[in-house]
Amino acid sequence: MTGNQTLSPMVNLNDYLDQLLAALAAPEALIVGTFDAVGLVLSADVYSVADVPQENAAACEGLAMRASDLATAALQQPVVVSTSGMPAEPTAHHFAVGQVVAQGDPLPYGFDAVLPLTKRSLKEPRVVVTGPIGAGTNVTTVGSDIAQNQLLALAGHIVTPADVALFTSAGVDRVQCVPAPRIVIVSVMPDDSAQGGQTRAVAMMTAAAVRALGAMVFLGGETFATRDALAQALDANLGRADLIVLVGGNQVQIAPRVSAVLASLGSAVGATVSTQGLETQLFGHVGTCPVVAVSSLPGPAQRTFEYVLRPAVRQLQGRRDGVRPIVQAKATAVLDADTVVDRLIAVRLTRVAGEWHAEPFADAPHSSVIVAQTDGYVRVAGGSGGYQNGSAVTVELVTD
Repeated sequence: MTGNQTLSPMVNLNDYLDQLLAALAAPEALIVGTFDAVGLVLSADVYSVADVPQENAAACEGLAMRASDLATAALQQPVVVSTSGMPAEPTAHHFAVGQVVAQGDPLPYGFDAVLPLTKRSLKEPRVVVTGPIGAGTNVTTVGSDIAQNQLLALAGHIVTPADVALFTSAGVDRVQCVPAPRIVIVSVMPDDSAQGGQTRAVAMMTAAAVRALGAMVFLGGETFATRDALAQALDANLGRADLIVLVGGNQVQIAPRVSAVLASLGSAVGATVSTQGLETQLFGHVGTCPVVAVSSLPGPAQRTFEYVLRPAVRQLQGRRDGVRPIVQAKATAVLDADTVVDRLIAVRLTRVAGEWHAEPFADAPHSSVIVAQTDGYVRVAGGSGGYQNGSAVTVELVTD
C-alpha cells in the first residue's frame, strides 16, 4: 500500500474501529517460562502435566492412622493411640500407632486416614479414641485438586501471580503467550508553546494509560509538525515499536501533514467519525508498523484512548476488547442530543441513598481537571432527543 492515502466519508465509531483493528498485524506467540508469563496473554490453552497432589496427603493437622486400627473403637472399648509413632506398652486397652502430620504432608506408607488433633493434644504421648474413622477421612487423594491433563486456563487469559502457583504445582513450567506489545508515544508539537505544554501532558497521560493495560511503553520524544521532522521521528522509533501513537497528530492543522507523511512512507487512512469529540481519526502504516494519531486535548484524548486505542492495544496483546463495564444511574441534569452526531458525555458518579447519580460535565476539551474527575461516559445518539433530568442512563466506565 505504499503511497496509498485514503480519506473516508463520515463513519460511525464501530465501523472505524473495525477498520483499524483489521489493519493491525496478528500478534506472534512465544514460549516463555511460567514466571515470565505474568501479565501476558495466553495464546494457547494450558493443561496440567501432573496430578495434584501426586500422593495422598493430610487434609488437616493430626495423626496419620490406619483406619483398620480404629475400626472397633467405642466409648466402652477405646483405643489408645501412641502419638510418638512408636508402639505403646500393652495394657488392658486396645492400642494403635499414629504419626504426626501437618496439613498437606504426604501420608506415610500404609496409612489411609487422619485423626484431627489440636497442637496441645499432639504433644501428649497418648490419645484415647472412642470412635472409628473410615479410610480416606481427612485425606486429600491423588489428583483430587488437579487431575493430570485438566484444563487450567484458556487462551486469552492474562497470567496472574496466582496462576504461577497453579501452573507450577501442576508441573507446567512453560506456557505459550503473546509478548507484551511495545507502544511508542511520540508528541507532535504545534508552533504554539502553550499548546506544546498541553501536548506533553496528554502524551504522559496516554503513556500511563497504555502502561496500565500491561503494554511496554516507550516515550519516543517530541517532534515538530513538519514533514521532515515527522518522517525522521517515525523512522527513529520503528525498530522498537509494535505500534506508534502520535499524540497531537490528528489536530486540524497537523493531520494533513501527518497523513501526507504516512502516505509517502506506507499508508494513511483518515476518517470523520460520527461521535462528538472523536470526529477526526487517522491511522496508517510505516512499513509494517501501525501508526495511530490521537488528540492533544485532554477530553478528546481520553475518549480516543477508551474507545479506539484501548481496543487496539488489547488486540496487539492477543485479546479482543471485552464488554465495557457499565452502571445504571440517574441523570442529574438534561443531556442534550446533537441533531446529527452521537455524543459521549463525561459524567461523575455519586452514590445517593443506594442509587448511582450521573452528574454531567460541561464540554471543556482543554480541561485536565474534568478528565481526572470523569468516571464514565453516557452515549447520547444523534437526533434522539437526549435525556431529561432524572432519566435512567447507562454509564460506560473508564476503568476495567
